[in-house]
Amino acid sequence: MRRLCIALIYMACSATARESFALPTPSARYNFDDGAPEATDVSGNLNTGVFVGGASYQGGSNIAPLLCNVDSLKLNGGGFVSVPNSSSIGFAGSFAISAWVSLDSNKQENNVLSKDTSAWYSNYNLHIFNNHVTLAVSFDQPWSVGTSSQGYAWCDNGGCGTSGRSNFVDAAHPLGTWRHVAAVYDDTTKKMIVYLDGVRDGEAAFNTTGHPRTNTETLQLGRRKAYNSALAGRLDDIRLFPAALQGDQIAELLFCPQQCGGL
Repeated sequence: MRRLCIALIYMACSATARESFALPTPSARYNFDDGAPEATDVSGNLNTGVFVGGASYQGGSNIAPLLCNVDSLKLNGGGFVSVPNSSSIGFAGSFAISAWVSLDSNKQENNVLSKDTSAWYSNYNLHIFNNHVTLAVSFDQPWSVGTSSQGYAWCDNGGCGTSGRSNFVDAAHPLGTWRHVAAVYDDTTKKMIVYLDGVRDGEAAFNTTGHPRTNTETLQLGRRKAYNSALAGRLDDIRLFPAALQGDQIAELLFCPQQCGGL
């Protein structure tokens, strides 16, 4: 990790550097720190994941993305983590999802986490698409694009999505750089918002009377079922929340919990 990032992380961990904003209890959280043969859900909801294919631990200690971090999930572009379906990770209303991401290669689509079906319907799908942080959601009633105030928005036969305006990989953030991605869906306003490194990067509202379309499929970390989008790189501190987080709460996800005691 570059010196500038390390310096910023030290500032973030300083008790005097910033105000803390409370976060709700996650539906699932994976920090990949215990070395267990399966991906442990540290939220307490027992959404344990199974390593498939080339998914493994990176190995090491005090590694990026945050100081005192023990380990991360390493993916080779074919492997992933499969989490069985449960009511706590299927969202019929508002939600927020986030992760630290480091890419070894940048394909058209690099999937971070997805609860989709092979027929292209996604309860939620967070990925890097065309080098932009993207959230896609399928609805259970007719849908169309409403207003897009930042980034890019679209709808197709599978649902709708929002992409951020900033490049994930650029001259200042080459391949191998850790970056934080997050997405929020607010079921009251029918609005999707995506964040890059804690900053709002894309926002759109959609026309629908429906809600996110749930399914009984597995949640996959690092892969999507309907498209060859398996990620090559690393993931860490993946969190899923059953609520629409606010901007200050999203920014909180970048910082060291309990002074590096909980990543």
